[in-house]
Amino acid sequence: KEGSTEDLSQLKAKPKELSVIDGRRAQNCTILLSKLKMSNEELKLVVLSMDDDEEITADMVEQLLKYVPLPDEIQLLSSHKDEIDKMARADRFLCEMSKIEHYGQRIAVLFYKKRFEERVSECRPKVEAIFRASREVGRSTRLRRLLEVVLAFGNYMNRGARSNAFGNRFLISFHVGRVSWYGVAGFKISSL
Repeated sequence: KEGSTEDLSQLKAKPKELSVIDGRRAQNCTILLSKLKMSNEELKLVVLSMDDDEEITADMVEQLLKYVPLPDEIQLLSSHKDEIDKMARADRFLCEMSKIEHYGQRIAVLFYKKRFEERVSECRPKVEAIFRASREVGRSTRLRRLLEVVLAFGNYMNRGARSNAFGNRFLISFHVGRVSWYGVAGFKISSL
């Protein structure tokens, strides 16, 4: 009997929190917010400043992407905005973040910003390999000779045509990795 009266007194002492969002989503959001160890105001400043001070990690921003307020949640939260002090932690967070203009887009851009250097470093070897390959193609005398043969063959095949068009010159120039040739009736044809 004694334990049950204590439980009742604790229930009366602790006011019930208002929660209008899905229970599982609210629970997961609360777990994320406890890992961040920041108030809603601090998070708001981080989002608005695009995290210039590097206060949160890319992984945390990725998690925040999952908790962008949905339109129906915004509608529910706005109908209870005068009771914000009674709201559960996740509901208060979603309510505060819904007040930031383009919050979802801001978080997405912040995530892109956080991962940018990593993505560049992943792409760099591939881009360098393409540049090396294009330099080799430009220096290749065998490829040049092969393309001259293809051009000569094309000219031979076109001789019987009514237009009597033919190419007379082949040039490979690698200022920007461009292959050019002077083909039909002297028109310059370029391709990448």
